[in-house]
Amino acid sequence: MDTYLVVVSQVGQLKHAEALLRSLNVEGATAAILYTARNKRMPEIIASAVNRDFFRQSVLVEIHTEANQLHLGAVRFNRAAYRRLLDELSPTHLFVCSYERHYALLCQEARARDISVNLFEEGAGSFKGLIEDYESFPKPSFTSAIYRVYRRVWKDTAIVKRLIAPLYAIGRDIVLLPKLLFDTVREAYYLPFFQENRLTREEPVYVNGWKDFDAVYSSSPDLMGKVFKANSFVEASPSFDDPEHIELARKIIAGYRIDGNTAIFTSQLYSVDPQTSAESVVSCLRRLIERTGWRVLIKLHPKEAFEVAAHYEKAAMFIPGIEVIKEPDTPPAEYLAIYSQCPSIVGITSSTLIYAPKRRSDLRAITIGTELLNEFASRGVSSAGTRLIEQHVKILPVIPYIEDSGGVETSTPSDVTRTTFCPAAALIS
Repeated sequence: MDTYLVVVSQVGQLKHAEALLRSLNVEGATAAILYTARNKRMPEIIASAVNRDFFRQSVLVEIHTEANQLHLGAVRFNRAAYRRLLDELSPTHLFVCSYERHYALLCQEARARDISVNLFEEGAGSFKGLIEDYESFPKPSFTSAIYRVYRRVWKDTAIVKRLIAPLYAIGRDIVLLPKLLFDTVREAYYLPFFQENRLTREEPVYVNGWKDFDAVYSSSPDLMGKVFKANSFVEASPSFDDPEHIELARKIIAGYRIDGNTAIFTSQLYSVDPQTSAESVVSCLRRLIERTGWRVLIKLHPKEAFEVAAHYEKAAMFIPGIEVIKEPDTPPAEYLAIYSQCPSIVGITSSTLIYAPKRRSDLRAITIGTELLNEFASRGVSSAGTRLIEQHVKILPVIPYIEDSGGVETSTPSDVTRTTFCPAAALIS
């Protein structure tokens, strides 16, 4: 008897997996929910989102707090956790949405047990293997290694903080010096800079990722074929046919007058100051309005605090044509775009840009990513958040129907490829 295991760490991944398995006529799958000791609330949130009418059961799987770091201890911890999971459940089919780091260990353990290993796409990140200089995990440097030891061992000591402090304070740390030196050596041993070579020798799949699947399910299987090996590449995109979401979308479409001249901007959550981010986004949207004559409706990300709406409204106070959806309960942005006559879905690097046009072939997908990065640069804004946006923006050019906002005009360009929605075929053997 075939049994199915889906491994997820976010609610969005869970929903993607359920939609895919439904299209494959799968029943009674098990959802394995990953979590770390640092965030025990998240698995509870995901577990509460599990559709008990579809999934037979859900299980929690604890992985190491440094699950994606170059850390041999974390690798061993995660490999042991995945061995227990597979041995206890003995699935015949495994579905994952990532092929890197600890997921690669899971795929390797599954293949060793003759379990079918299948990859399903989850947003633009699935295409990053097509980008030569894309950095999922920045290469560790010696400088960062030294700073990490300093931060973890020496930063709060009297020797460092108060070099000319009373002698008793320094004396106390001198007494502790053997322990500090031991901690320094221990921390240095586990530094990514030094762990990388050892992991490359002992756990190459963890460093290089897993690229060999039984089936890959993607909105653009031709592109995925350039990254992975698989017996089957299957076109699969979300259908966005949830009746409750459709009903809610139609209420918002009517209430906010989303018509053929109203584009929808889907906001995203990045580690950038919310006020600065809102001002920069609105500046990009203002230029888009000037080029197209559209009105733009801003749809907040579900995880964005409600205060973000106030930042957007303040930034757009003197710009006609920009409005924020402030309803506490809204469906995914795809529903607003698909079930209205809006001309375009606009975003930074949102997966909405990939999936909404698959369901409505006349819908344009426009990214403001490049313009937004230029806007940040002009304001002197540089952070981990802007660097992450820069990495994500690199992926979008490989998807032919996503347009850059800098070259957008009102009429649909003739060279933009339009792809209509095609449900997944059942190819599980």
